[in-house]
Amino acid sequence: MKVILLTDVKNQGKKGDLINVADGYARNFLLRNGLAVEATKGGINKLQKQEEQRQQAEVLKGQDAEVLKEKLEAMTLTIKVKSHKEQMFGNVTGKQIAEELATKNVKIDRRKIVSGAPISELGVAKVRIELYPKIIAELTVFVESED
Repeated sequence: MKVILLTDVKNQGKKGDLINVADGYARNFLLRNGLAVEATKGGINKLQKQEEQRQQAEVLKGQDAEVLKEKLEAMTLTIKVKSHKEQMFGNVTGKQIAEELATKNVKIDRRKIVSGAPISELGVAKVRIELYPKIIAELTVFVESED
């Protein structure tokens, strides 16, 4: 029996996959538990339309990430920290960088800052931010003393 999976099913497939399984498995487990629906022409057409919409959404996310990458690479972020004689107290973390970007109306999840943080020295540092798979922006961060 051909079914369309509504959720990920271990050892069978991912959500939206069209799979062929035994009739008993489909009726007694997949359909009964709401994990799949029987594959009809209407269901297959609906699945294809959803896949097209998902692909269009992915393209738009990629375009938005490219625009944000250009904006971040043109930006220089200045962070003031406490220090004594060129020695910083603590580090500049990804969280601090994300908060400083938020003050400039750029929302970045701190977990997307993949390298360059924490920064432990005064001066200029490059921080890599993964915006989207294969789209990585390099942000210039200038760390200076509050004094």
